[in-house]
Amino acid sequence: MANSSSNKTEELAESINAQNEEYTKLIASLKGETVTVPDLRPIFSGWPCGNNANQASLVKMMVKWMISLLPWKYLTSQRFLTYDVPSFCAMWWPRAELQELYILTCFIGWLFLWHDTVDEPLGARVYDSRARANYNRDHSKNSRAGAQNSRDHAVNSHDYAEYGKDTKEFLRHCLQVISHDKITKPRSIKEGIKTLWTNISTGRGLNNHYAVPKKLNSIIHQFEGIGDQIRAVYTIEQRTTLLAEINKYIDATLEMQMYRTSHIVTSVNTYWDMRMGSSGCGIVSTLIDLANKIHVPLAITEDGDIQILVNETNRIISMTNDLLSLQEFSQGNTSYIMNHVLLAFAEQEHKNIQLVIEQAVDFIKAAVERFDSTAAWILSGPRDDLTSRAHRRAFIQGCRENCTGNLEWR
Repeated sequence: MANSSSNKTEELAESINAQNEEYTKLIASLKGETVTVPDLRPIFSGWPCGNNANQASLVKMMVKWMISLLPWKYLTSQRFLTYDVPSFCAMWWPRAELQELYILTCFIGWLFLWHDTVDEPLGARVYDSRARANYNRDHSKNSRAGAQNSRDHAVNSHDYAEYGKDTKEFLRHCLQVISHDKITKPRSIKEGIKTLWTNISTGRGLNNHYAVPKKLNSIIHQFEGIGDQIRAVYTIEQRTTLLAEINKYIDATLEMQMYRTSHIVTSVNTYWDMRMGSSGCGIVSTLIDLANKIHVPLAITEDGDIQILVNETNRIISMTNDLLSLQEFSQGNTSYIMNHVLLAFAEQEHKNIQLVIEQAVDFIKAAVERFDSTAAWILSGPRDDLTSRAHRRAFIQGCRENCTGNLEWR
């Protein structure tokens, strides 16, 4: 048994070393390359684009929330502050009223922070003090055998799984989706915002009937007040849909981070299987209701044509971000190897990075054309009553605004 175990460890170590060698070769082949990413704005000609008139007021409302985050170690590099979440949300939801925009901004801000806890350099291992101590101890050594690499990979996998599980479970409680939770009467938005501010300033939880696990880190626990806001305006049906999309995002993000930290050069197809979840666009599509103060029934959102719009929106935003994030890679951040352009380049026989960029631009153009043709079909002819048609129109406009807002924010 000992020999069998040793052989398996050695095989895993050889596999990881081979993956690292492929990664190193790809990085080396890209050095010195000069590329041009064209202006993408003409592709979206005729699509709505704007900046929310409430942005200045939103910034003032967000100051207290942002200040409450400053002591956290996740902001020591000021990475989070560079995101400028109020500007992001003002561009993604240009027509939302101030109160709804505030809730959206708190939610997106939390999502960015959560993502940063699984990003470089420690990944999800910052979640657990024991794992963080192990990481620091292990990486204080200058050399490491392949077998040790395999053990690190296994420990990291466990940390990611634990972090994802705890996040999803806590969010289920906050959104009161599971049947055995005590469902409280929704607050008004005004009262809910006041309670959120109280929670921020005092550090108290809003949902006292929940037993919050002590091991939850500050980032996960911060969702408690945001969940209270969402419950104030979303039905159980809407919250269930939202939670399902959040869970997809968590799973895909953690899976992609495992590839990133392991320096695995995956296939383009495998990448897109993860990217469609890790982009967070599924979550954003469920927030169109909140931004417009409407309730689009599941019968509409689960319609096949509407799902085509959701998927095309996801592809447009994901590819746009991959193209524009090439700058991060050019500045030496090789963690951005999990990018369609770079992975497609790795699969390309003749290694022409500019050609891959042009193909990515064509990908976006084709997705926009498919979106427009599907949207025209949805809006043509008497499909439903006036309310349902208005909901479909609002959903279509919301998707388009998300695409153009994302481009302008980048």
